[in-house]
Amino acid sequence: MQLKKMKSIRGKLALATSALLVASPGHTTENSDPSSDNDSVDISRLYYAEEERVTVEKIQAYITKEINESNKVKLGYIYDTMSGASPNGRIYVSSGDASNITYTTASGNQNTVATNSDGSSATWKTNFKDTRKAYSAEWEHAISNTINAVASAATSSENDYDSQTYSGKFLWDLNQRRTTLTIGASANFDTVKSIGGIPEGGSTISCITNQNFAPDWLNCDPNRIYYKPASKNTVDYLFGITQVWNRKTLMQFNFSFSEENGYLTDPYKQVSVVNSEFGGEVAIINEKRPDSRKTRALFYKVVYVLNNNIASHTSYRLFWDDWGVIAHTVNQRLRINITDRFYVQGHGRVHWQGAADFFRSSIGADKNSKYYFKEAPQYISADSRLGELGTVTVGAKVAYKINNSSNISARAERMMQKYNDGLLPTMNTWIMQVILNIKF
Repeated sequence: MQLKKMKSIRGKLALATSALLVASPGHTTENSDPSSDNDSVDISRLYYAEEERVTVEKIQAYITKEINESNKVKLGYIYDTMSGASPNGRIYVSSGDASNITYTTASGNQNTVATNSDGSSATWKTNFKDTRKAYSAEWEHAISNTINAVASAATSSENDYDSQTYSGKFLWDLNQRRTTLTIGASANFDTVKSIGGIPEGGSTISCITNQNFAPDWLNCDPNRIYYKPASKNTVDYLFGITQVWNRKTLMQFNFSFSEENGYLTDPYKQVSVVNSEFGGEVAIINEKRPDSRKTRALFYKVVYVLNNNIASHTSYRLFWDDWGVIAHTVNQRLRINITDRFYVQGHGRVHWQGAADFFRSSIGADKNSKYYFKEAPQYISADSRLGELGTVTVGAKVAYKINNSSNISARAERMMQKYNDGLLPTMNTWIMQVILNIKF
């Protein structure tokens, strides 16, 4: 039983097309994922920066070791530093502040009225700084000539969030290795431990002194209820098929679904209560989401080798859940081999999604308001990530083979995200990454 002879068609076609199939359909990051049989070390540095918002710097390191002809292990380490300001859900004010309401930030300090470079109010953002460390281990075992098993575990920790993940999958080669069936499952066990405690969903953070402008159902009691750290669990399932259609074409189709249960509310997200007669915010409340979520996703990818030097990767993903979110993602990569050692790859991505059923950019306190609630809403969120939005990403990657055992690559991308109902300014982001792969 030899592992090198048991490689699935993913690796075989990758070798046949000069490793043109390693592009990942991920959202904003592209990790090194070598398909070589050799032992290797991968080190990368990622820089992610949203203009006047969040900045992330990430260092990743992976070691792949072939234990014997049937077993291979991969160990990983990730270190993140995150800082800046993130939208908290409050209304965006184009100039000045609509009220004198203050609120407590994630670090426990009282917010002061700050301004952005364009003079707009910054009360719709919350400053934060955090670090994250993550460790992962993966074991690949060749059960037979046509069946491989992969088991993995990962753990991560940051100031207010811990996560453990366990997963496994089987890959079965059929049809003279032209077809690979994949079945997998994973379980996440997360703990939310927000600084200062977890607030009660829907509770009031603050109100104006004159409560005549506030809705009748709003409780302006300044005493907030906090809970101890909460937990949430997620189970994911994946079914997939990869098919070598001909010498130039590979197709992949996946269906995945997951179920989340537990505390799914973001403890730092808020919702503005607005009264048009008053002219702005009259109160701020904590968001509240359901305690369960079921998601489904269909993914299709086709890789086509135009000639010995050009390959195209095109994918489409359809996502939907029982919160009412429906999302579409189209991803396109075009790789061109300039020489035997150097290639360039262009990238374009378009993503658009509808809003969750309980998403509102704000709550109207008077009957003439667009989002007027006669009674307290059961669920409410103004988190822009759950709203209607569109994202366009364009970028390029270059890679150079230093020698037979070393490769280096770098990519730069520009992402623009526009919110249709969140009333937030367009988010512009730079993503840059350098990856070094060393075989030994």
